Amino acid sequence: MKNVVIIGNGSYSQMMKKYVELTHFGKVHAYVADKNYINSTTLDGIEVISFDELTSKYPPSSFTLIMGIGYSQMAQIKKEKYLFCKKSGYTFENYIHPTAFIAEDVILGEGNNILEGVYIQMGCQIGNANLFFVGAKIGHDSIIHDYCTISINSMLAGHTQIHDRCFLGVGSIVKDHTTLNEAVLLGAQAYAFKDIPVDKVVVPAKSTILPDKISTDYL
Repeated sequence: MKNVVIIGNGSYSQMMKKYVELTHFGKVHAYVADKNYINSTTLDGIEVISFDELTSKYPPSSFTLIMGIGYSQMAQIKKEKYLFCKKSGYTFENYIHPTAFIAEDVILGEGNNILEGVYIQMGCQIGNANLFFVGAKIGHDSIIHDYCTISINSMLAGHTQIHDRCFLGVGSIVKDHTTLNEAVLLGAQAYAFKDIPVDKVVVPAKSTILPDKISTDYL
């Protein structure tokens, strides 16, 4: 059984602890966070330690890490902590839910969390510390770099490229042969039909509440 420590102590970190335990992926020994974000020395029955304590309490020779920091500040914090831990000699686990499908020839980095029903087709290249939420679909020959979040039911067509620290909202779609450059935010149900420059935000046409109608007018 893998002996792991989870990076972070927020709700995403707690979710990953449940995944690790419920699917018998490994044993979680601790959460690790910055001192300023530690309100209690225990959480969910395990200890919470600072990054200063990590190597002495849970050395990289005996423990591996699960990424539990999300997309806050367009994943800049996730990037910084990932690089800090790598410099300290740690290996990050890829957590892959048993119901996910990943084609045999996919090139997969480390520190990725791939949840229920995710589908990654042949020829894809996946970098490090990405989060694939439930039902995300990645088309063939696509490239996803590092620190990205691919939300629930997002879909990437073939030959797409997603650069570092992008966030794809729930139900968003990326057209084939399209590139999202670094730190693009693609809103829920938005459609990227052409290349998107660095740091841009893409949103769909907003839904409208009909002021003079009620639901029983239709159903």
